[in-house]
Amino acid sequence: MALVFRFPIYHPICSPYSQVVPRSRFFDDLWRDIALAFVQDNRPASCGREQSAQGPIKIATIPLNQYKPEDISLDVDAEKITLYGQHRSEDENGFENSQFKKVIKIPDGVDPTSVASTASEDGRALVLTGIKRVEEKKEDDDNKFAVKLNLSGYKPDEIKVQLRGQELTVTGKQRSEEDGLQRSRDYHRRILLPDDADLSSVTSRLSKEGLLTIEAPRDAALLPSERSLDVTMEEVESQINDEAKSLSDAEEE
Repeated sequence: MALVFRFPIYHPICSPYSQVVPRSRFFDDLWRDIALAFVQDNRPASCGREQSAQGPIKIATIPLNQYKPEDISLDVDAEKITLYGQHRSEDENGFENSQFKKVIKIPDGVDPTSVASTASEDGRALVLTGIKRVEEKKEDDDNKFAVKLNLSGYKPDEIKVQLRGQELTVTGKQRSEEDGLQRSRDYHRRILLPDDADLSSVTSRLSKEGLLTIEAPRDAALLPSERSLDVTMEEVESQINDEAKSLSDAEEE
């Protein structure tokens, strides 16, 4: 017979209006934090992720507990969101340090560059949202190569476009702080230009909507020329020496 142990439901030992000594409140808050973390980590994967046809997609809701917005930093990459929290409190009995790290996978179809964080209405939770990914669009024809990348939220000075040979690299780095919450975002994309692209005339521009357009004119004259090469039989060095010796002996006779 299998036994199932469930984490007990958190019940505060006092009401918000009762007087509690700091040390008792510390253990009460600690019990609450453990219980909330257990409930959040064991809820179904679909819970807390709401998606609508239009507007932001809710990724997760993170209880702040004793943490303030300035205690939390946010790091976003192509696949996940990493939250770091560090809090220090002091009273007449001493001080307490607490910290946490939580990793949240970005749902499929959500653009990592659009991830945003806002406080809930009651200020007790951090809500992470994103918008649906805008697929890369290529406008390739005989006269022009063009590609459009979604870099919404980035400023021109936060984007770097580098060209090395036929390879074009687009990177974006953003560090910001809003309402005490630190955020960082990174973007990386490599694009291989066609052989007939005029590398000296590549241009890039960013629209108000955050769409980065990269264009390059195409010229068939830039394509590598083709020519036929004759194939010759490679001769062994010893064979060449033998033929030279035979010729020399014949001349002496």
